Amino acid sequence: MPPLEADTLFPGVQLSDVIVMGSYAPMAYEDYWRIKRRVKKVWPYAVLASQYLHEMDSLRGEMSERKFRKEVDRRQKELFDNFAGILKKFSRSEGKILIKLVYRQTGISTYDIARELKSGFKAFWWNASAGMFSLSLKDEYDPRLYPDDYVIERILRECFAEGELPIYPSYNEFVSPFYYRKVEQDIARDQLRRQEMEKLEKKRVRQLKKQERRDERAMR
Repeated sequence: MPPLEADTLFPGVQLSDVIVMGSYAPMAYEDYWRIKRRVKKVWPYAVLASQYLHEMDSLRGEMSERKFRKEVDRRQKELFDNFAGILKKFSRSEGKILIKLVYRQTGISTYDIARELKSGFKAFWWNASAGMFSLSLKDEYDPRLYPDDYVIERILRECFAEGELPIYPSYNEFVSPFYYRKVEQDIARDQLRRQEMEKLEKKRVRQLKKQERRDERAMR
């Protein structure tokens, strides 16, 4: 039987990233179970944070800046009233996992979310306050690079497969509402980086020309 002409019979599709789950150094069962318990505890709040940010993204284009800021304040108060008591009971380890899982779902650090929705000043002080508990709102998440993140991702995949946690796509999966948001942010970041490099190169060229002129005058 001749091979199927895939390029004519099937449309092209964009596949989500796949993480190949290998194995880091062995971990004691008690430690693994402790981390799993923490992941299962904070997962609903990471999902809630991502849903909140997605909702705010949707409203941003429909409101004036002034109305949008008021809506952010209103929703922040609503979330605080409903969940502040629960979140305050989180341990430092649970808080760290929550920060990482928020990044997993949105592709944005908790610090940058605070900066976008509130202000850079408030984000700075919130991060400084978190630092008092050895936490950083700037933490990112990458199970391909960091052993701790690998363990968290492995636990999540197991919980998804066993039906212990509801499945929500991470930001780098094509079906995620944050997929294109992250792509656009990466493009903007790369453009800014190129602009900065061009400025540095122009500055270097100007300095070289000045030095050449000085050398010419010195040789006369």
